[in-house]
This record gives sequence, structure tokens and C-alpha cells, in this order.
Amino acid sequence: MDLLHLLDLFFNHSLIGLLLLIFGVVYKIFPPKNINVFYGFRTERSEKSKEVWDKSNIYCAKKIIEVGMFLTILGAINLIVLPKMYSLFSIIAAGSLLIWVIVKTDKFIS
Repeated sequence: MDLLHLLDLFFNHSLIGLLLLIFGVVYKIFPPKNINVFYGFRTERSEKSKEVWDKSNIYCAKKIIEVGMFLTILGAINLIVLPKMYSLFSIIAAGSLLIWVIVKTDKFIS
């Protein structure tokens, strides 16, 4: 297996993690300034005040970065252990962890 093929497989396995990592970094650098309906961590609790909105979005960005790093590493491990199951595995792991981020952030602001 050549290096280019190995890198291609790594990006296939870790794509969701890398995308979440990039999104999390952008979200941290450019957090939503005001409560809005388009961008940010939007729950009933997070929209109660500007202070809670800011606090929840900073925390959520941090958790998305953590999930992105975790999924990137998990994708690399999955490449070795289950190389033909990356799509299903990545979707299930990402979906579960994003639900965890929502629950964790909502508990953080309560």
C-alpha cells in the first residue's frame, strides 16, 4: 500500500472528525455575537439572556473541537481495525457524540 492510498483512506475514515474540528475552530474564533435563529447553540435555555447565550456558545465550540479531535483519532484507529466499515461507524459515532454535545452544553448552562 503506497502512502497516497494510505492518506486517502485516513481522510475517508476521519473526514467527519476533521470537518467537526474545522467547524469547531471557526465557531470558536467567530462565535455568534447576538441571539439569532441562524447560527449558534440554540435552545430555550441558551436564548434566555445574552450572558447565557455567550457562555453556551463558547462551551459548545470547545466541545465540538474535542469531538472533532476524538473522531479524527477514532477514524485512524478504525482504519486499522475495521477498514471496510468506516461510513457506518463514522456516522453513528458522530451522531451520538453531537447529541452528547447538545446535552452536555444544555446541562452546563442550567
